[in-house]
Amino acid sequence: MMQISRQLIEKAAQLKDDPAAYLADVERLGTPVGDLVQLSREDYDRISRAHPTRHPTAIDMVTNFAKAMSKWAKAGFATVDEPRFNERMKTCRACDRWDGTANAGLGKCRACGCTRLKLWLETETCPLDKWPIEGNNEHRRR
Repeated sequence: MMQISRQLIEKAAQLKDDPAAYLADVERLGTPVGDLVQLSREDYDRISRAHPTRHPTAIDMVTNFAKAMSKWAKAGFATVDEPRFNERMKTCRACDRWDGTANAGLGKCRACGCTRLKLWLETETCPLDKWPIEGNNEHRRR
């Protein structure tokens, strides 16, 4: 059995072509346990196959980039230190959404379309909530 946070399920739904159908299947096959949903590995795999994650479109990537640059500029172009960058890179490399060979070796996240350059920006977090907000251990809420 797997336990997945409702917050992560809602984030994953945003990456599906039909978020409502994805959430309905999770609701139908899962068992609520507080802020978590318990699913068997078989049901999780069934839902994943029925609702593949869409890749960000060019418009999604341009929009994400523009928002990231605006936030970064407003924060004074703050960057993370090398240990934090390496921690983020390790997280991305372990993620099934990361393609390390894309973009001439810069890599590409298939969830948001970013490259590893985003990992340097203090103002950015992972769209799948795998990196905490800088300065604390809380995950960003959108």
